[in-house]
Amino acid sequence: MLLAHEILTPSKGMGERSIFFIHGVFGRGSNLRSIARAFIETIPSYQAVLVDLRGHGRSPNGSPPHTINACAQDLNILASTINPPVQVVFGHSLGGKVALAFTNSNPKIERAFIVDSNPGARPDRSGAEGVIRVLEVLEEAAPMEFPSRDAFVSFLLKKGLTQGIASWLATSLHRNESSFQIPFDFTLIRSLLEDHFTTDFWPLLQRETPRPSPRFTLVIGDHSPSYGPADRELAFRLDRENRVRAMVLPTGHWVHIEDPKGLLKVLTEQAPR
Repeated sequence: MLLAHEILTPSKGMGERSIFFIHGVFGRGSNLRSIARAFIETIPSYQAVLVDLRGHGRSPNGSPPHTINACAQDLNILASTINPPVQVVFGHSLGGKVALAFTNSNPKIERAFIVDSNPGARPDRSGAEGVIRVLEVLEEAAPMEFPSRDAFVSFLLKKGLTQGIASWLATSLHRNESSFQIPFDFTLIRSLLEDHFTTDFWPLLQRETPRPSPRFTLVIGDHSPSYGPADRELAFRLDRENRVRAMVLPTGHWVHIEDPKGLLKVLTEQAPR
């Protein structure tokens, strides 16, 4: 299965390597277009590939099981078609876990930026209450047809979602001749989230494999619930041991929206040249 994707090239220069940008649950590659464009204009030796994960955006659902590793294998198939080669990956939220699995399975990846995505397991769903609430509201709305995107947003607002989240979700609606519908396969979404919450990548980041510099950068939103105190302590310890870079930005979960300049600085300072 080949994932839907969009390739961005710098306005000047020639891309000599590629970077994948991987979105989170309910998202699509285009959500990361602004930070991807800023990155390749700052470092024009890169081209950016905006990827729609399985069951998201324009990508097909693919075959079960719908897991983090299955998403990583989708990325490996896509990477085999991309030239110049993919050597860096950026993943936000659920996409961060996918980026970790992809990096672990692809020796060509030199750097992975894991953006407000806790590498550990969270079987109690701690810090993810907002995502679970969005899923519940969308499942309730899924059988409905909405006459407009505004009507969909109004429905979500009445259910207690914020204007920002509601407007963002409205960009994913599919339009037919007379109405708008929610496109997600919720069995697939729940499978991905279940695997996301139960998969633990801390052992990958703690392994004793020597390397000249950290291959992983953990970007933590300071006001986000994604990392609990113990997870932050572990991230900073691994940073001191030179296994990862752990960076904190003054944001909530939506780091690329709330502090694009700070995030761009992290990317451009640590991306291989």
